[in-house]
Amino acid sequence: MNKSNQGKLSPNNLPLIDNALYEKAVMLITQKQAASTSFLQRNLDIGYDDAAILINRLENDGLIGKADGIHKRAIFVSVDAKLGGASYENR
Repeated sequence: MNKSNQGKLSPNNLPLIDNALYEKAVMLITQKQAASTSFLQRNLDIGYDDAAILINRLENDGLIGKADGIHKRAIFVSVDAKLGGASYENR
């Protein structure tokens, strides 16, 4: 987390996180179709707090589903090869 953002909240009362890190997380979950705190920690080389903030923001933004016990989170974003970018499902 950017030290200048530490302790600050976004409009939806989530801690602020660096946009570049958020974009990396979106690309990662889009490519791998997986999302969890530990997954983000390992792949982005970040701590638990930042990974948990990212998971909360991704969920609030509608890109991933809610945690459901032992089941994987639903991923609502996929790579659209035709457009060369990400496409978002509205669930």
